[in-house]
Amino acid sequence: MTDTELPAHRTAVADRFLSPRDEARVQLAVQAQRLAAAATELMPVDPDAAPGALLRAALALEKAVHRMQDAAVVAERERGTNWTQLGETAGMTKQSAHRKWAQAVQVWAQLGRATTAGHIMSTPERAAWLDAYYAQTHPERADAVSAGLDAVRHPQALDSEHARRGRAAVLHARREALAQRSSILHEEFMGPADTPADRAARASSARAFAALNDEQAELYTELAAAEPALAEEHLADAARAANEADRNREHAALLDERAGA
Repeated sequence: MTDTELPAHRTAVADRFLSPRDEARVQLAVQAQRLAAAATELMPVDPDAAPGALLRAALALEKAVHRMQDAAVVAERERGTNWTQLGETAGMTKQSAHRKWAQAVQVWAQLGRATTAGHIMSTPERAAWLDAYYAQTHPERADAVSAGLDAVRHPQALDSEHARRGRAAVLHARREALAQRSSILHEEFMGPADTPADRAARASSARAFAALNDEQAELYTELAAAEPALAEEHLADAARAANEADRNREHAALLDERAGA
């Protein structure tokens, strides 16, 4: 078997999206492989290394560890581990764990919960490559990565996973469109507020912002249903959008009052 050749029992999923849980787990394996390879490069002793070279390499490894931690949190969230459990594991509160890693999960969701974006190999092909890499030192585990994936263990679930991905992709496209509208409204809202007409225009922008926030809150609620593993994050975003809608309506009312005065 070559590095990118799939065993017969996995070829059926080579050109398909895997489940987000599979994607996240392969991404963690990728980060672990990169860290292991980089750490191995530090083993040879170079008597002529420039001052600071050893520390520089170690600091680069530290960054790689942080990337692996981000991938581990994403993989944990995809398999249903909640933020309380993550905080307990890391020796911190739920809130601290969320502050530390929520952005990694958010970026993962925005990228479509897939590890192969922009990569020449499909996720199953990357898993096969990782199998071969791991088997170099553990020949008794020829499929250590791919054997545990849902695509291999539960291939009948692939169609439903693909359908859910399609629905989530539509929702994320709407999310991006709403974010662009928000940027345009923000520019309008930051205009002058010196005259009653200016304040009336700002009030109109604030009401438009509130309506957009309502759309965002509804969208995130739909995303929570489409991506149940990340429902906690989406529902928190929905709550923030709803609160922002209330604030913008209050601001619009205040500006209307000032414009009338």
